[in-house]
Amino acid sequence: LMIDELPTLVLLLARQDPGGARVRAFLQWFRNLRQLPRGAEHLRFVLAGSIGLDNVTRRHRLTDTINDLRDWRLGPFTRENADRFLAELARGHQLELGPELRAAICDHAEWLIPYHLQVIFSALRELCGPRTPPSPALLDRAIEALLSRKAYFGYWDERLHDAFGAPDDERARAILATCA
Repeated sequence: LMIDELPTLVLLLARQDPGGARVRAFLQWFRNLRQLPRGAEHLRFVLAGSIGLDNVTRRHRLTDTINDLRDWRLGPFTRENADRFLAELARGHQLELGPELRAAICDHAEWLIPYHLQVIFSALRELCGPRTPPSPALLDRAIEALLSRKAYFGYWDERLHDAFGAPDDERARAILATCA
């Protein structure tokens, strides 16, 4: 069973009960479910989330409820897989996207995760039309349009608070600002 964004659910439970009893009860119930003999033989759980359940449970001192889980990070695409991903996106949308333009999208994305590639592809596609094929100039316009939309990046800023809480979220911002 794949459960996406479980850390977000845990954060919501923690906000509803600052004492932590509700989130502890939920995580303990879920741990017990995972460890039932018949369940352990027949079920595998894949827990996904952009924050990381380990960060959330550490913050709320609940790591004992997940110490039976194995950490498995997917990471970004390789450059080759990102290229194939973009080629398939283009094919699915009947858009001619040559190798040079796919490489340029990857260069702009830097971190080759599907979300970033899809956002850039979508912004480029919005600028294309029946008589306006994708081009490096249109890609540059698409990137500028994306950078002007703060909503895409505000989400990541909010996630720093969700993942780390105060004051660690401010420390993370200071580190990111220095790196940038």
